[in-house]
Amino acid sequence: MTSYLLPDDQVSAAAFTQRGEGNLPGHLGLVVTVMERGRVEGHFDIVPTHHAPNGFLHAGSVVTLADSLCGYGTLANVSDTASGFTTIELKSNFFATALEGRVHARATPVHIGGATQVWHCEVTHADTGKRMALFRCTQMVLRKGAHNSARRRSQNSRNNNPLYYKRRHHCIEANEGTKIRISYSGKPT
Repeated sequence: MTSYLLPDDQVSAAAFTQRGEGNLPGHLGLVVTVMERGRVEGHFDIVPTHHAPNGFLHAGSVVTLADSLCGYGTLANVSDTASGFTTIELKSNFFATALEGRVHARATPVHIGGATQVWHCEVTHADTGKRMALFRCTQMVLRKGAHNSARRRSQNSRNNNPLYYKRRHHCIEANEGTKIRISYSGKPT
């Protein structure tokens, strides 16, 4: 049995609509209509402030709707051993736009794991049923205290030299003064 960061009584459409108030989802006018651990649905009604300068619906409005619903679904599925999550990748494809009416979205999980979650969202025009966009995002689950242990590992690397940085095949070491050594083998020279 999975223990979640958010208890069941906090996983409701009303609770998540309220969670967005005063933040970007609230400014968009996002209303969550279905909030389950395996499905999230919501919408916003198009107003002129959702339009881009070219007169069409701003793509950011659609992405905000989809990303918010996927994020809400992720939060509802994060275990109590985690402190939260962060988006590490997102992709959207746009097929149609709208100038008025209601934009509806439905987000469902593709993968719910301990380290990552992947969510898919389809965005449609509620009045016509026309598909407007498809959206997919990957969320990294953040472990409680993980940032502190990563900081400790970093501080302990290269004889506690805080200026030591190593990434994949590059190694840059900055010593006192201006001396910098670069090695492309991944080993300091």
